[in-house]
Amino acid sequence: PTYMLIEFPQYLAKDNMRKHERYKTKIPIHYNKIGKPTASATICDLSLGGALIAHTDPLAAGETIQITVEWKELGVAQTVLEATVQNVRDAAHTKKGAIFSGVMFWNKADKVPPGLQQIVDHLVKESRS
Repeated sequence: PTYMLIEFPQYLAKDNMRKHERYKTKIPIHYNKIGKPTASATICDLSLGGALIAHTDPLAAGETIQITVEWKELGVAQTVLEATVQNVRDAAHTKKGAIFSGVMFWNKADKVPPGLQQIVDHLVKESRS
């Protein structure tokens, strides 16, 4: 009779399927939907192409938001990033009613805003040390 033997792998490789590497962080930000009041949030991970943000005001996939980030210790003045909400994760399992949304930044002509580049460079340096 014919048989099949299935083994567990000896190692697991993690492959990054994103265009840009993401870095864990906790950066307080403010965001607003176009024409709406400003709300507070936190960037949980960040890359040159997008971020995962934790917030309490509801967002929907496809919405356009403006994110304002400032990091005085790095010398980053207020940088405004336009982004599109790509996905919204279920908030039922989170603490304190936080909602997590993935956003993709709009980079005009592949130019990264200097403030964003400076923050990501700092996170790259931190991750290597």
